[in-house]
Amino acid sequence: MNSRESRRTFLKQFGAVGAVLYLGSGMGLARTAPHHRITEMGFRYTISSVDCLPKLKADMDRLLEQNKVTKHATIREYVGAFATELPEEQLWGKSFINVAIPNKIVQVDFHHKGEKKRVKVAPGYTSSGGRWDGILDHIKEHIIGDKEAKLEYGPFIPQKLLAARSGLGVYGRNNVIFIPEFGSYHALLTYVTDHEFEPQPWRNPQMLRECEGCNICYESCPNKCITPENFVIDAGRCVTLYNEENEDMPEWMDPTIHNALVGCLLCTIKCPANAHRLADLDIMDDITEAETDMILSGEQNEELKASIVEKIGRIGLTADFTHLSRNLRLLLER
Repeated sequence: MNSRESRRTFLKQFGAVGAVLYLGSGMGLARTAPHHRITEMGFRYTISSVDCLPKLKADMDRLLEQNKVTKHATIREYVGAFATELPEEQLWGKSFINVAIPNKIVQVDFHHKGEKKRVKVAPGYTSSGGRWDGILDHIKEHIIGDKEAKLEYGPFIPQKLLAARSGLGVYGRNNVIFIPEFGSYHALLTYVTDHEFEPQPWRNPQMLRECEGCNICYESCPNKCITPENFVIDAGRCVTLYNEENEDMPEWMDPTIHNALVGCLLCTIKCPANAHRLADLDIMDDITEAETDMILSGEQNEELKASIVEKIGRIGLTADFTHLSRNLRLLLER
């Protein structure tokens, strides 16, 4: 997994801001139950026709026209890279299968200067400990019902917006998608298949019921990315955007607000809709004093690096130690 692929939560699924399309003066998001199914492996999923791509583009175009998307270059790059049609090599595709896999907060203990520092990683930045193994065969057998069906990972699209539009999940006030049982701790995956399903509903995004009258996430965000008025964030001020990058942190940001090795937990860890998930941790092996020192120094001791990758390689940051080192230093210096 390279550093670009590890940007699952904040950038790759950036379509979360689609929620704002349905908010305005005198308007609000509807509140109905999500429309999804569940597989024997415990994944939730919905089906969408590939014909939804122009609809997703129209949603994103409207956001851009209304200046609802931050002008931050990284986010603009990602928005511009969303597929507006199937790539040539997938023109055989007829349907999208939108899958949500439960994910966990990751916990790692780093040993440094004779002390142990417990560090967390926000859900969405690690593979799920084998839970993705065999997923293609599982989808073919239990969702498509045809082991010979053509099935591939889908094109680069706004997955959160598709999840909301297809009924897989609902928006929280912090623009994060919440899914029953999983809360906001999950990974979204989109696959394309040559199997044509019955037409599925395409609906307006829905609001998380717990959000009504609640400002916990708004009050927990030190950069005030979240507003109490509507369901769109100022993504250009989000901690997660910057600790996914290799560049220096902006001078205006208080370094003490960093709370995770990658990602941010401040707006989700106190959310009532996630209360049932907080004890379900993915606990990884301790990082020794020598391994921690190597990460911080930027040196490339191959033996130590191999040991680190074996222990926490599923986090994805080990493909590029640059921002792993920077983020860890910020946490150790708090």
